[in-house]
Amino acid sequence: MNSPGTQTRSFPWPSSDPVILIEGEAVVEQPIVPYGRGRVYYRGSWWPATSMEEVTLLKGQFVRVVERQNITLLVTPVASPIGTRSL
Repeated sequence: MNSPGTQTRSFPWPSSDPVILIEGEAVVEQPIVPYGRGRVYYRGSWWPATSMEEVTLLKGQFVRVVERQNITLLVTPVASPIGTRSL
């Protein structure tokens, strides 16, 4: 049984770690290829991040943080143009 705020999810990579539901926006620091790892700046700290969509995320691009798995944030692209928003 999962703890409150956690869920089991199927990923394109093997994992049995619980997923914590969180949300917010971050800025990509290291480019992230589809389902690959990079780094984002989120709430005042640098975090490892994994793209949850089949799109490459570029440095400076805003992303939406949708979940956390251990210390890795799971992110998706934000629809707005790059550079028109600030954290």
